[in-house]
Amino acid sequence: MPNKEIQLPTIIKDITLMSPGVWNEWTYPSEELKKAFELTDWNSHEVTSLFLDHPENSNNAAGSWAGRIINQKLLSDGTVKADLEVWDEATIINLTLAKAKFGVSPRVIGKENEETKTFTDFIFDNFSIVSKPAQSTAMIELSSKNLLEGLVVRQLNKEDYIINDTIRTAKMDEVRKKIISLAKEFGIEMSDLVYSTPSEKKKKKLKGGKKEMSDEEKNEEVKSEETSEENKAEESKGEESKGEESASGEENKELSDSDVLSIMNDNFEDFNLGGGEVIVLDELIDIVKKQYPNLKVEEIERHLADVKESYADTSKAYRKISWMPK
Repeated sequence: MPNKEIQLPTIIKDITLMSPGVWNEWTYPSEELKKAFELTDWNSHEVTSLFLDHPENSNNAAGSWAGRIINQKLLSDGTVKADLEVWDEATIINLTLAKAKFGVSPRVIGKENEETKTFTDFIFDNFSIVSKPAQSTAMIELSSKNLLEGLVVRQLNKEDYIINDTIRTAKMDEVRKKIISLAKEFGIEMSDLVYSTPSEKKKKKLKGGKKEMSDEEKNEEVKSEETSEENKAEESKGEESKGEESASGEENKELSDSDVLSIMNDNFEDFNLGGGEVIVLDELIDIVKKQYPNLKVEEIERHLADVKESYADTSKAYRKISWMPK
């Protein structure tokens, strides 16, 4: 299968993880789900891990890791929703090409009240992708029950299926941001990944720079720098020529979601993490207009409206935007 058919990661938007109801004679009240959402440590990588089926021991299940839960949110009725960030290629193929109906099953730890048949004081432990017959979408079936330090561990089959038309593939700049985030998490210096030219590397190795170079090395360095300057001059002329040729077509240049993401990431601190101050719509339009001067304001507004419809409900970053004008 061509690689272009697989996008890593594949983002599956707005999936219901769990909602209140009576499942297999046990009640999961709305208030208990709200409490579970608040008590769960969503910053824990163990909690947000997404496995293939329920592993016997999630601490020793690297082989079945498929992705993670992101952008989790709690609705007013106690329903918990999130996006799935899927990295497992086989699962992506099954979802996008084979159109398999998979569900998400949360693993929860809490207490059973035998008198009221209510499951209380629980938290989410992790999540798994599971398959089940296409039955009622309002059913959460109990798949197993074990005791852990006096608490009951339940693995619940998800109440609805992953709907294929909600799948959106991640943009490359989102992947780049994820790589940077993971690098910081594991203490990797991003400067180690920055490309250096051979001449720059040579200068770094020589403590005294050109002073400690031999005459032959100095001559090579001078020639290299002269050639580099000539190339830059030629490139500059070429760019000016290209700019003149493309100026007339700039007005028809499309503004993609990826372009908007890049603009926001460059101009607003911690935008991708959903932090910082709220972005005013008029301010955003002005910034886009500066980079795309031949685009009409109406065109920019129309595109941003499409972006809002696609992302604003689930993305922490896009919820930063105040979609009302000043």
